[in-house]
Amino acid sequence: MKKVSLALIGAGCRGKDVYAAITYKERLNADFVAVVDPVEEKRLEMVQRFGMKKDMAFEQEEDFFSKGKVCDGVVIATQDKDHYRQCMKALDLGYDIVLEKPISNNLKEVLEIEAKAKASGCKIIVCHVLRYHNMWNKIKKVLDTGQLGKIISIQHNENIGHYHMSHSFVRGEWRDSETSGPIMLTKTCHDFDILYWLVGSPCKRIASFGGIGFFNREHAPAGAGERCLECKVADRCKYNAMDVYTHEGGYTPQIFTNNKYTREAIEAGLQTTNYGHCVFKAGNTVCDHQSTILEFENGVSCTFNLNAFTRESSRTIKIMCEKGTIRANEANIEVIKFKMRHKVWGEVANFLGWNRRIMKKIKVHSGFSLKNLLYGHGGADYYFTAGMVEALSGEVESKTDITDSVESHLMAFAAEEARKSHRVVDIKEFKKSMCESL
Repeated sequence: MKKVSLALIGAGCRGKDVYAAITYKERLNADFVAVVDPVEEKRLEMVQRFGMKKDMAFEQEEDFFSKGKVCDGVVIATQDKDHYRQCMKALDLGYDIVLEKPISNNLKEVLEIEAKAKASGCKIIVCHVLRYHNMWNKIKKVLDTGQLGKIISIQHNENIGHYHMSHSFVRGEWRDSETSGPIMLTKTCHDFDILYWLVGSPCKRIASFGGIGFFNREHAPAGAGERCLECKVADRCKYNAMDVYTHEGGYTPQIFTNNKYTREAIEAGLQTTNYGHCVFKAGNTVCDHQSTILEFENGVSCTFNLNAFTRESSRTIKIMCEKGTIRANEANIEVIKFKMRHKVWGEVANFLGWNRRIMKKIKVHSGFSLKNLLYGHGGADYYFTAGMVEALSGEVESKTDITDSVESHLMAFAAEEARKSHRVVDIKEFKKSMCESL
């Protein structure tokens, strides 16, 4: 079978260090043959690591697209605001596309990209990698057996983690709801996608409440400076940027001068970039907590809570069904099936807690899997990348086709509209109003 040939637009963390790196390291049935990125160092790294030709490394996307269709597909892993422009150009040339989520930070653009993909017959695979996560797949399998009956309601939580929040959504690229999009889109379109997938029905209505409860000037300690390097109380602040970026680790050292992760480079970066701002004075506009209530067309109700004020970055869920309950975090899944009370021993059984029975405790990482340990999102980055290559080659249908992904984006944008307008938003009416304005 012929290998799939790919171009990468945006050689950052997700594009270069996840999708391209996994494809190369795991010898998947694909080759990256072109790269587009404004940073020369990143282009040269792609050429050297993946054996690409130097004349297929482009600084400007216009130079790449001007060559016509030079490979089978493009992986677009740029900033959200650039997706629409790049997708439209790629579709004009007949490219299949792997698109980092969110599809766009503008709902009209999301719908236009979907419409053009359908009209052109091109595939767009959206990087909703959680559908490939062991935990969610095992939950889906339990639900699909029907042993617990229909889903009645769901409680879902996304724990962003206070350091992740401060890095990505207070200081980082996704700090401004106007330029990057609301946090319900940029962070939790993953969660809306998983809920839609598990429930198996579109969302009907949505309400949402939240705001900036902590990361604002009101909570700045006395004496706090505009930047951590000039702050008189930095040594007492757990969000001191110098401490975070030298001791915590894992927070994108590429933001610093010439991609060099040294103390000198960190200090230089903190003097000039948003990452050096005091978290209480950074001017971020996205919520640090938000609670959303969803009603699906098949009658399932759901509460979804996003919160920055946790130590860990994780997701937890409780799914209540007709005949039992599923409780899960990213370490364990517990499936509980209700048991009918015996006529004679009912009171005794009730007293002893025998009116329910644990069917099984499923460990998410049951059985040793090197992939789960080596790759991000609990191994889902690997399984998504392998699935992406198979879908592009025509072997299988993608789990994350754009039409499915649009549903999660509608939910995300509607949740933010509900929060800002203080009303319950009808999803069909919301989508209709967007379509009419296209």
